[in-house]
Amino acid sequence: MKAFTISSHPFLQKTLCLVLLACLIAGCVAIGGGNQTAFAEAADLSPADLYEQNVNSTVGITISGETSSRYGYGYTYQASGSGFIITSDGYILTNYHVINGSKTVTVATYDHNTYDAKVIGYDASNDIAVIKIDAENLKPVTLGDSDWAIPTRCASARVSTPSATPSAS
Repeated sequence: MKAFTISSHPFLQKTLCLVLLACLIAGCVAIGGGNQTAFAEAADLSPADLYEQNVNSTVGITISGETSSRYGYGYTYQASGSGFIITSDGYILTNYHVINGSKTVTVATYDHNTYDAKVIGYDASNDIAVIKIDAENLKPVTLGDSDWAIPTRCASARVSTPSATPSAS
């Protein structure tokens, strides 16, 4: 199978890198409709509102692969990650490291349905990948317009653990 690389498609590369930066790396989902008024309304959303609007767009991804030990013994392994639905007909954006080396990819949606997924393309250097499941009427994540993403106006929902929270000294 010849790999489709996003780096050979500048529009997709720019778009997916912006989406990845905004949603996967920074942990920030800005909601907006492409105009300043919509973004201003989105900036007033609480983290709970952002969660409510996008929770059904997230998916769990489980992969299995095969490898061998340094002694030549083969074994099967499993790993998991996450992604989000970007189209209602089953295209999902995830990180490349989630699907790297996978023999099978399985996606679990918010309604507890599971689907076999196909890797559509990836760009390892930007750690992004697109996979596809055979489903319809899915709820895509709501993304904002990066032109209006002003740092002081960006609504974000961040997940932290107690160990990651700085202590007051």
